[in-house]
Amino acid sequence: MEKDVRHNRIVHVIYFAAIFIGLFCYHFVAHPLVLADLDDWGGVAYWRRALPIYGSFNSIKVFPEVLFSFCSMIAVNVVYPIYKDYLMSLAFTFAIVGALFITIYIILVSRLIRKVCGISWKSTYAVSTIFLMLHYLMYKNEWTGNVHLLWSQNVVNYFQYLLMAIFSFYVVIQMMNYETAGGGSISEDFPTGRSSRPLIPVETYLRPSR
Repeated sequence: MEKDVRHNRIVHVIYFAAIFIGLFCYHFVAHPLVLADLDDWGGVAYWRRALPIYGSFNSIKVFPEVLFSFCSMIAVNVVYPIYKDYLMSLAFTFAIVGALFITIYIILVSRLIRKVCGISWKSTYAVSTIFLMLHYLMYKNEWTGNVHLLWSQNVVNYFQYLLMAIFSFYVVIQMMNYETAGGGSISEDFPTGRSSRPLIPVETYLRPSR
């Protein structure tokens, strides 16, 4: 039994590591997240406090703007001295962050699929792979110039909208998991404090507003 559990954990790690590596290669090699316009350059140079700033532009976009600046700082101070290419050092860091967000998203989806459908992990891997691929293949209708569900116009929008949408998906999946697989009721359990698995209350603080 213990051997089977250890084997399953190894398979989990290999599967999701493969997804992370594939996503990283896509966002760094095939379609690198390179600074492309004034919004990107302005965002990468903007450092803000991790609090809403009254009266300022995008005053409540706290998490995405702080994350963007923080990733840029890591790229400049850690990656650039090794890579010796400013733009691709930024793209390297952005690709790691994007791949990490999407991989966590797929991990949560796969767990929900397994609990709701009651299928084996082997079947769960297959369904999760198809689920991920559909994000990139759903709108493919030409040889070039296609967009996909995880496409963004520039790097600023990638951080402010796409990654924050994925972050919101985390909360939605947890709600679905609580109500479907856990047999609870969010509308009844959370207001009364009966839930032992609280939602993330700062999600409304972190998510962007249009």
